[in-house]
Amino acid sequence: MRLAVLFSSLALASASNLAAQARCDSAFQAAADTVRRMVAGLELEGAGLMIRVKGRDVCDVYVGAFGPETMFPIVSGAKWISSATILTLVDDGKLRLDDPVSHWLPYFKGDKKGITIRQLLSHTSGLLGHVPCMFQPQLPMDDCAREIADAKLAGKPGLMFLYGGASYTVAGRVAEVVAGMSWAQIFATRIARPLGLEHTGYGVIPNPMLSEGDVYSSAADYLNFLQMIVDRGMYRGQRVLSEAAIDEMMRDQTSGVTERVSPAGDRAYGLGCWRNLVDSATGRPLLVTSPGAGGFVPWVAPAEGMVGVLAVADQIDRVWPTARAVLDLARKGAAALDSTATSRR
Repeated sequence: MRLAVLFSSLALASASNLAAQARCDSAFQAAADTVRRMVAGLELEGAGLMIRVKGRDVCDVYVGAFGPETMFPIVSGAKWISSATILTLVDDGKLRLDDPVSHWLPYFKGDKKGITIRQLLSHTSGLLGHVPCMFQPQLPMDDCAREIADAKLAGKPGLMFLYGGASYTVAGRVAEVVAGMSWAQIFATRIARPLGLEHTGYGVIPNPMLSEGDVYSSAADYLNFLQMIVDRGMYRGQRVLSEAAIDEMMRDQTSGVTERVSPAGDRAYGLGCWRNLVDSATGRPLLVTSPGAGGFVPWVAPAEGMVGVLAVADQIDRVWPTARAVLDLARKGAAALDSTATSRR
């Protein structure tokens, strides 16, 4: 409810500035028009589309009463920024992806003792997708992690991909133990401040959902996060993540699983993000996303140096056909820009 009120108030506050904000390079006009048709067809309150190619803003369009700083519920888009936050601790040598969780949380015992940080972030830990404590924001995160540790496994760690959120709560608690501070403080110091994210957060609560829930961001904020990803961990001359961390994030972490419980069929997953398109020859990702259930769809196309956000607050099942078309049109737009630039040389 708190986020819904915040979302509505910011939408109204930004309405007066929309005319000056709406602009889109001709190569991306088709993508913008597709978003406009979606808003009309689905009778949405509005939507935003931001696309940047090689550091240049090429499309910045808002429909309805939304703007670049309107805060949206990003739902599963949280997994990407949560994974990045934990990878900063890996970069600093405070933990390793293949450390067993039990090293930091000794109450993970028995068949859960060997679960690793990598498995938590790639949904291959075998833990349940969700447990009741995740929906109790005032509960200490450690109490929730203990409840998850006491629950039965859904599958064998390393062999089952089960898309959910409980594993991210456990990863978050490990981060708190390692860093000696709350998750909100870890995120603020390691990701939000370096990237200038002023409209992104998990809420000031002891047990935030790191995978979904009330996590919020704006199109402009999330685009800055994505720019850091496509720039191999750098942002405005400052290193936020190592290149090795970026590679691990976008590498297929699910190739060894034998069972999947997934909203995306057999699509491969990295650390906090989906590998939607992959070069069949090299295995390198061509399109990486982390869409949320409310229709917030961020993406990176590394080869084109392109990042983008389709910002919507609705239902992903209704929005996804348009999102898929926008992704395709955006890649075509980036190719057209590159072709034009090459012809002028």
